Amino acid sequence: MNALRRAAPWVLVLSVLAVHWPVDRGDFTYDDRDFVQTNFAAQSIGSALRGFALPFPPTQPERALYRPLTGMTYAVDASTRGMYGPGFHQTNTILYALIVLLVYRLAITYRLGPGFAFVVAALFAMHPVHSDAVDSISGRSELLALVFGLGALLAFLGAGGRSWRSPAVLGSAVLYAFACLSKETGTTWLGILAVHAMALRPGGRAPLEALRGLLPHAFVLLLYAGVRSAVLGGVSPDTAVLSGSGLAAHLWTMGAVFWIDLVQLVAPANLEIDFYYQAVIGIRQGPSWDSLLGWAALVFAVAVPVTLACRQFGKAQAALPGPATALCGFALLLFPLFPTAHVLPIGALFAERFLFAPSLGFVVLAVLAGRAALRRILPPAGVRIAATLATLVLASTGGVLSHERALEWRDAVLLWQSASQRLEDKRVHANLAAAYLERGQDHLARAQIARALDLDPDYVPALGNRGLLEIRQGNLEAARATFEELVQRNPRDALSWFNLGQVSLELDEPEQAALHFQRALELVPGDPRFVDALARARSGSPQDPR
Repeated sequence: MNALRRAAPWVLVLSVLAVHWPVDRGDFTYDDRDFVQTNFAAQSIGSALRGFALPFPPTQPERALYRPLTGMTYAVDASTRGMYGPGFHQTNTILYALIVLLVYRLAITYRLGPGFAFVVAALFAMHPVHSDAVDSISGRSELLALVFGLGALLAFLGAGGRSWRSPAVLGSAVLYAFACLSKETGTTWLGILAVHAMALRPGGRAPLEALRGLLPHAFVLLLYAGVRSAVLGGVSPDTAVLSGSGLAAHLWTMGAVFWIDLVQLVAPANLEIDFYYQAVIGIRQGPSWDSLLGWAALVFAVAVPVTLACRQFGKAQAALPGPATALCGFALLLFPLFPTAHVLPIGALFAERFLFAPSLGFVVLAVLAGRAALRRILPPAGVRIAATLATLVLASTGGVLSHERALEWRDAVLLWQSASQRLEDKRVHANLAAAYLERGQDHLARAQIARALDLDPDYVPALGNRGLLEIRQGNLEAARATFEELVQRNPRDALSWFNLGQVSLELDEPEQAALHFQRALELVPGDPRFVDALARARSGSPQDPR
């Protein structure tokens, strides 16, 4: 057992690096562009500090996101290595390896023993649904929220029931604050901590008495809510996916989403971008087999821990491992799912990254159930052999699927090519066109732009791509017409003003270009692309469009 304890961390870390470390490409893909590349609050340490008083990203307040600590980590990467995509991916992988080690430590704390603790950590490490969070740079908020959430939990449990004034408890509260500042779902760790405090009850205290240690965490949550509300001026995104839906449609859609949650946790064979799930799930106006199954599974998932809680909290002290550990597993599963279950308004119907933190609770529960089943039918030696074989099969299969998906998330062309094979969507074709343009594959970009415009002749991103292609091919008057049309449609479209300025520079009209760049800067103050372009226009130096 001592040898396993010494080897386990190394095996876990090496496994994570083998699957997720970027050795081929490290592109910025999908939301990486908005959250990192064009986010002026993530370009330097100074700008990231100002980001504590701004939405995330600052140019898109309609998303109602506040993640200043995530922006700070992007700024550290940018300041140390520049806008080097593989470097950002490497940071994500390191954070993921740290999470896996914390998961192993938590399983040890649950007194599962080093063998089953390793099983929990290994199955979590190799779960394919994590690729969205780990291998997309924009998924870093998920990583940070889980790193700090686990840190807060382990520090709190390590305090051993001491007063809330103890350094360990106060340190846990600080880590909880970091989780909140990394991603909105970080706030749910207060609920997870509360369940652990009552279920594990260090010192044998009564359940309600055990909650007193969370007073600093409750203060952190109130302070965070006040700051976030002051910065954003509201709570909900302007484009909440279920806004305007009736109660029945809302409920049936929630059921269908929970069914997808369960499917992707149990058997994540097909991994897709969120556009695919929007098309597959949609807004359900009435009952369907998956919405009914989803609600049945959700009721079961809530009823079981409620029953366990009623039994456990009546005892003098919960025993481990067993029902108390299962209760903690349900807390790890359900609390992080709550914000993404459309009980509160959010801007996406479903995304695999939403399952990153909940998958920890799922793995804990699966290992507990598997261990209990094996112990009923096999002797101790047989349990160890069966658990080892099952872990090897599941972890290796998950590792292969994770690696395949990781390659796609780190390669913009591969990502959108994969999406286009299963979904005919204007957004997919426009994003694939942008990836081709970045690679200089103009003929392939032209075909994707045409497909996007066939689906929607007025789709702005596809028209913007067409304008960029026209600039590259020297068709400047056509490009001018394209971007003039876009700014007429939406005078607050800063990017179109910027591209219109690029056209004017190419046409040797620096004064006109400066006016366009100035307009872009008025709409998005501080954007480094616009500041640099305005300086070039005033100096009369042309610049290629980005």
